[in-house]
This record gives sequence, structure tokens and C-alpha cells, in this order.
Amino acid sequence: MSTINVEHTYPAVSSLIADLKSRKVQGPFAVAVETALVMRQVISQTRWSTVDQLIDTVRAVGSTLVKAQPTEFSCGNIIRRILRLIREEYQELLKTADENEKLIVSSSNSSSPSQKRDIPSNEKLVQSHEPVSVQMYSSMLNLLGRPTLESPTHSKTVGDSRVTGGMDMRAVIISGIQDVIDELDKINTDIEVQSMDHLHSNEIILTQGCSKTVEAFLRFAAKKRKFSVIVAEGFPNNQKGSHAMAKRLAQAGIDTTVISDATIFAIMSRVNKVILGTHAILGNGGLVTYSGAQLVAQAARHHATPVVVCSGIYKLSPVYPYDLESIIQLSSPDKIMSFNEGDLISRAEILNPYYDYIPPDLVDLFITNLGGYPPSYLYRIMNDTYDASDTIL
Repeated sequence: MSTINVEHTYPAVSSLIADLKSRKVQGPFAVAVETALVMRQVISQTRWSTVDQLIDTVRAVGSTLVKAQPTEFSCGNIIRRILRLIREEYQELLKTADENEKLIVSSSNSSSPSQKRDIPSNEKLVQSHEPVSVQMYSSMLNLLGRPTLESPTHSKTVGDSRVTGGMDMRAVIISGIQDVIDELDKINTDIEVQSMDHLHSNEIILTQGCSKTVEAFLRFAAKKRKFSVIVAEGFPNNQKGSHAMAKRLAQAGIDTTVISDATIFAIMSRVNKVILGTHAILGNGGLVTYSGAQLVAQAARHHATPVVVCSGIYKLSPVYPYDLESIIQLSSPDKIMSFNEGDLISRAEILNPYYDYIPPDLVDLFITNLGGYPPSYLYRIMNDTYDASDTIL
């Protein structure tokens, strides 16, 4: 299914593509929720006769959405989770069908012992003109609401290409997508309740940027702990957001101080813990996060200060940072130097990276909605969340 066909067939997909390109929908959480809602509509509108057809459709829609905004990794992550969900539900239905087939065969054998004595097994094969394996496979196809094979040469191996027939997967898949949406809605709640295990009284915490997850994490701990927070403003892209978050933390009763990025290294010796948010977690455990966060992580490593990252599992992406330039998005340089300064602008090339990359060796702990894990354990979570065949959409 081509991009044109996807946009023409599913108006919701076309609308989301336009919003992603125009940046009306941006940020990991908003993109993840919108992607899940659109995929729920796609599943409800799609007709398929085989699981392969459904998977191909979902992959085509996912590939189109990812190409619309490649730096929004959560879009592809939700698509991969839905593909994993489809495969798991299909395997469960096949397993149930196999168990029912065995029960039917065993009950038929135990209920007619006299017939088995009257007709030898060899004669039954002659009468049916088919091997036993083909007969059992044909009866299983009938059980699942599928046509019987005409000859052994037309048989297929057990896998995702088998026809679903009467098995109603649509309701199960839509219910699974709704579970993903519900999980997204309570991710901050699942993360913030772990703050009491990681934050202690009289500590000095440093953060950078304006992560809502980190803010919820700190506000929850402040209900029973007394600590101080230092907010690095993250000039130029996150300056306003950092000041706004610092104001909200102060209103929650937390001793909060805003510092410039130039003083991070000087003050790091007094910091007990660094807590960061992230835009995406890559396959190697590295982070795509706010611009300037690498400076914070390197200063923390120099002073042996632990770096903790708060993030939902939906930000975990199997993509590896082979090409960092394609991952790091550039923003408008107007925040660094105004376009009114035409003489200097015409003579200089100004780059304003919106994101920064932090290698995994600079991170000590990931706090997710499933618990706290070191970077070396992320591969296990990734294998449990995504299918290896869906790494590239």
C-alpha cells in the first residue's frame, strides 16, 4: 500500500500527517496518543482476510507517519507495539484453535471404539485418499471457518500467513490499543510514585529543561521530603519552559533556584543527584533529549554525580544512532541572533540544535512506568515490547 493510497483511504491518517509536518502535534506524549487514536480508527475501518494483510496495512500506515516527522520516535514506537499486539493475539487464537482441535479429535476417538474395530486404519486411509496429516489439517481449517485444502500441495506452513476466517480479531486488537492509550494516560502517575525510593531529605537535585514527567516526579516527592532543586534554564530553546517549571515547583513548596547553563559545572560539586527528562531512548540506551543536556551529563560524570532519567516505555525506540545528524533536529537561529542584525547574519552560519544526544555510559538509571532499570537492561524491555521484524517500518 503506497503513501498516496494510505492518505486517500484513511482521512484520519492524512490529517495526522498534516499536523505532524506543521508541528501542530509535537512532543512524545502528544504524538503517541494521537498515533494510537488514529491506529484505532484504521483497525476499525480496515478489512482483511489474512493476518499478513492487516500487518502490511499497519506497517504502511506507520511508515507514512514516521516519514512525515522522523524525529518523533514515539510515533513509530506505538506502531511497533500495535504490530506486536496483533501477532500475539493471533498466536493466542491459533493456540486456542489447536487445543480445541485436539479435544475434538480425542473425544471422537473415545466415543466410537466400535467403529475403530470395524474399519482398520489402513482402510480409512484408502477411503479418504488423503494422508492423516492432511485430514487433521483440513479439519482444523474447518474449525477456524476456513475452506478445506483441495490437495497436499496447496498446504501452507503454520505462521502469520494463515487465514483468520471466522476468528474475530478486530475487537481484541481495538481493546488492546485502548489499553495502550490508558497506559499512556497514567504514565506520569506510575513514575511519580517511585520518587520516594530515589529522593531523600536535604538533597540537592539538578534538572534541565521543562519535562512534565520530571516535574511530577519532584512534586510528588516534595509531599513527604524536603529537598532543593536547581533548574538549568536550557538556553535558548527551553528558557521560558524552564522558568515556568521552576515557578510551579516553587509554588509547590520546593526550594527552587534557576541557573544559567554556564554555571552548571561550577555548581555540580554540590549536587547530590541529576534528574533529566528525555525525548527518546534509543536502542543502545542513549538519549535524545533537550539541547544542553549532554553538558549536564558530562559534568555529572566528572563529579561522580548519579544521572537518573525519568521516561515512559513508549519513548523506548529500537533505532540505533548510526547517523546523529539525522536524529538531532535543528531549530530556528532567531533565538540566538535576531534576523534584524542583517549584516552579521549574512556573513555567518548559525546552527541551533533543538535536541542533544547523551551516550548510555553517562546514564546511571532509567525510571520508567515499569520500574527502575540500568541502561544495560533496556534490551530486555525492548525485546518484550517490540518484535524484531518491526525495527524498520
